[in-house]
Amino acid sequence: MRLLLGLGAALLALGVAGAQDVRAGCSPSLAPRDGLPRWSPDSRQIAFVRRGIGCSPRSAVFIVGRGGGVRFFANGGSLEPPSPPAWSPDGTRIALSSGGRLVVMNGRGLDELATGGLAPAWSPDGRRIAFRRGDELRIVDVDGSNERLVARGLSDFAVPLWSSDGLELVYGGADGDIHVVAPDVESADTADREDENLD
Repeated sequence: MRLLLGLGAALLALGVAGAQDVRAGCSPSLAPRDGLPRWSPDSRQIAFVRRGIGCSPRSAVFIVGRGGGVRFFANGGSLEPPSPPAWSPDGTRIALSSGGRLVVMNGRGLDELATGGLAPAWSPDGRRIAFRRGDELRIVDVDGSNERLVARGLSDFAVPLWSSDGLELVYGGADGDIHVVAPDVESADTADREDENLD
């Protein structure tokens, strides 16, 4: 299997080690497949998810550089279905959601931050991650602490995004409108709903 990367005016064909190494007897549905590529913040590397590790549903995140050479980053276990990798602003960690978990990978392993987390988005300072759970917009510190509700009414396809100063989040609502919310300015409505969840 070949990974084709369009980089500026050049088209590089990079052999992805191991992707073509399909063991005898593997079901075609479990053959290694690479996808969900995402550039690192400095555009020097691409993270991608390889599914079908060892003829199984297990997945892992790999990194490929512009000059070629693929390296293992972290084992994600059974990531079904995996989300695109989300790089931290400093390019040292990757967040992704899968199998009802929001996890952060640091190249040595992974830390589970929250259950039911989808569409992770790093804050510009790399200290928090916003994510969607059901119709809720929530944020959590990267150490897994201080998870809290920010807003409700997100669409099923909402992907939250931080403003460049980290003061606001934008998301698509189930009402068909675009919403902007300041996560550090708690509204009375949000506080009331959070209290209801705790009861």
